[in-house]
Amino acid sequence: MATTLRLSSKSQVTFKQEFLHHLGIGAGDEMEVSKLPNGELRIRAKAKPVQTKSIREFAGRLKNHADVHLSVEDMNQAVAEAAVQGAAMERKP
Repeated sequence: MATTLRLSSKSQVTFKQEFLHHLGIGAGDEMEVSKLPNGELRIRAKAKPVQTKSIREFAGRLKNHADVHLSVEDMNQAVAEAAVQGAAMERKP
């Protein structure tokens, strides 16, 4: 099913939101347009650069409201206890 778009006096086209959503893009994102044979165009969302941050930046965003500090050993013990409790719950009818 084709959709008709109108070219403005400034040679601009406004895409319907359903097309932008389909491409996964929004305001400020870029599209790549390629010329194909027979006067056709291919439009794709331009790949967005991956923004990487350090683990320290990520961890700094997490708030420890309860002021609880656990060692790795404490966390491992808690996970093991939860696994045992979960297994016991699965056995109960």
